[in-house]
Amino acid sequence: MGRKLAKGRAPLNGALDALLALVAVHATMIDAPPLPARVPADPDDDMLLAAALAGAAGYVVSGDKHLLSVSGGHDISVLKPRAFVDGPLAAWPR
Repeated sequence: MGRKLAKGRAPLNGALDALLALVAVHATMIDAPPLPARVPADPDDDMLLAAALAGAAGYVVSGDKHLLSVSGGHDISVLKPRAFVDGPLAAWPR
């Protein structure tokens, strides 16, 4: 989806490449156990929260309305991309 949004927009393509490189360098593969409580509106989102929880992530970045509705559960904040960029990412030490 990111490539589709960035198509024809050189600055976005460059930013997307940088983001994907950052993820590739810092990502950790984990085996996430099932969540103790399911995401009621969309059980398909369980795997995302389970992975975030098992990986001790503080944030999930998504525009998915079901994930956004469970933000704060399991001590994981679900933020829209702009909110993440303007908040936690902007405060990240450089």
